[in-house]
Amino acid sequence: MKPMVKKVMVIGWDGVPGQRVIAWAKAGKLPALQSLTERGIHAAHCITPHPTITPPNWTTIATGAWLGTHGITCFNTYVPGDPLLTVHQAFDAREVQAEFLWDAAARAGKKSVVLNWPTSWPSQPKGGIVIGGYGTSLNEWRHGVSESEREFLADIANEQLFSLEEYPQATTIEVRRATGWKNTPAAKDLVEAELPLQYHDARFPVKTQVTWQMLVVDPTGEGFTEVILSETKDVDKALARLKPGDWTPKLVREFETSRGVVSAEYRIKLEALAPDLSDLRLYVTPFCNPNGDAYPEGTVGEIKSEHGLPLPEGGYLAAGRGWISPETFLEISEMVNQWLVDATHHLLTSKPWDLFFIHYHLPDWIYHAYARLIDPSLNDQDSDYYQEIELRAYQSVDRALGRTLELADESTLVIVVSDHGCKPTTNDFHPAKVLVEAGLTVFKETKPGEPVRVVKPGFGQFGGSGEKGILDRTMAVLVAQGSGEVDWSKTRAIMQRSSYVYVNLKGRDPHGIVEPGEEYEKVRDEIIKALYDYTDPVTGKKPVVFALRKEDARMIGLWGDRVGDVIFGTSGWFGRQHGLMVPTASYGVGHMETLFIIAGPGVKKGHRLERNMWLTDVVPTICHLAEFPVPRECEGAVLYQALVNPDGKNDELKMLRQKVQRPPSGRIVC
Repeated sequence: MKPMVKKVMVIGWDGVPGQRVIAWAKAGKLPALQSLTERGIHAAHCITPHPTITPPNWTTIATGAWLGTHGITCFNTYVPGDPLLTVHQAFDAREVQAEFLWDAAARAGKKSVVLNWPTSWPSQPKGGIVIGGYGTSLNEWRHGVSESEREFLADIANEQLFSLEEYPQATTIEVRRATGWKNTPAAKDLVEAELPLQYHDARFPVKTQVTWQMLVVDPTGEGFTEVILSETKDVDKALARLKPGDWTPKLVREFETSRGVVSAEYRIKLEALAPDLSDLRLYVTPFCNPNGDAYPEGTVGEIKSEHGLPLPEGGYLAAGRGWISPETFLEISEMVNQWLVDATHHLLTSKPWDLFFIHYHLPDWIYHAYARLIDPSLNDQDSDYYQEIELRAYQSVDRALGRTLELADESTLVIVVSDHGCKPTTNDFHPAKVLVEAGLTVFKETKPGEPVRVVKPGFGQFGGSGEKGILDRTMAVLVAQGSGEVDWSKTRAIMQRSSYVYVNLKGRDPHGIVEPGEEYEKVRDEIIKALYDYTDPVTGKKPVVFALRKEDARMIGLWGDRVGDVIFGTSGWFGRQHGLMVPTASYGVGHMETLFIIAGPGVKKGHRLERNMWLTDVVPTICHLAEFPVPRECEGAVLYQALVNPDGKNDELKMLRQKVQRPPSGRIVC
């Protein structure tokens, strides 16, 4: 008997507080999502693994395995035996210790398309396609990048701002009277500036040196209204003429890099031009490689998108630096979504496929940029405006969902799911500081028990107006900037990544001083006591919800040699958007429980699933309905309560057995 489900779509939206978005869908503000909920089920409580962060949870969704099994245990990975503060970003699929669903499906001859799914590169499913997965978006390489090195590498170069005023990491320019230009327009005043291109975060060094010439035009004497950009001082050869708010169409240029000549696609916006030149900001998107890495090689080059661009980081860093307005942020993000939709249509209409995975990162970017401004309990001035920006971001991914659903028929199982929720930045809590003040971590310039000066980070791993910071992931970033070098000869325990504390154990760690056995257990007791004893002096609340020995953390899916000796989580009253706080945390309009919707053959219609579900349950439910092989390390459960007939497979099996055992008419079976 053929399965009712013939194809499966798994559509990922990053960083979604589930019930907030479901409410918008039910109100008709997200029509594609509304349609999907009406013909399927949505989960009232979709609970993510801890820590509530990107690479481990997308890996769980794709494998059905808990973090302790698949081994991606935070945004960064720690290799046992390395120095305790040496980590690298967790986007390398080769470090995943569990089988992906697309590899399991390939064992049955099923073909998969995997597009922009974090920590999927360099997967090579037999007969399948993988594009991206080496970061949170295309042309964004976090794969193989250490936390201390930089946030990510752009495939050609990251975005740039030219401005008359100083902005973080922007290029400040000066204007002067224009000279030597050809074919200038009639004008009362003309000024010029040189714009030297910078190749920020280039994955491969760019050798081509380019300086654009900018002409600023005052046509009537009433103020400047237009800029003209050219690689030479010739208006007839201009690459762009822009008024405030204008974007160029897609531009293409070749650059000489250390790996040869590479073609780049990009766009430019005149973000601001004041008539009196009190403000001039010219934004240049990242230079995107339209022929980026893929399996099979060359697949990306087949994709044509008139209005989309595969932009790294979607503009949220520019928003956080104050370069661009929220409106421009949405325009940049829409380009990313448009490219992903166009890629989806090309791949699913021109390639054979049975299983499709795709990931959209926009919701997460919005919260990292504006979460605190969105929440009316923290912003009583213009939270309505920022909630409208939030909704419009979801409407962008909803439009993408609608176009994707055009490719699904009655036999397609469709899932929309997220890796974690989000909440606003609230009260500061620095676990690493607690360890220092308890005398467990010691710096060469401090003494045990002395107050520790904490330098608040700016962008780091998650950006967002300096709001997100870097989640306390390493002592090197959080405390060492203000307190000096770690004194490993006296340090008995140290904070690492989002929610782990490591004992500096002799025989295991390079600088180990704590003896295994009784002393090790004593230090762990001290760590747990210090975390539980801490009371926030501002709110009077206890930040730490749980602090567990690693062997006790099995009950939350954490075990093995890739987690700390003590694992802890905080309440929603503390910390930034996600990561350190527990999977049920909430604050204001935000919460960690996330989004899950499933619709298709065998699934109830218009149903709210009240049972608790975990992200580990996604894969086994797909395998049950689509009759795919189950990934070898899958640990989740089938969501039987979501099914029209939970006993359907048993019924089919009984029927088949009866047919096999029933004797032919008129014959005797001995």
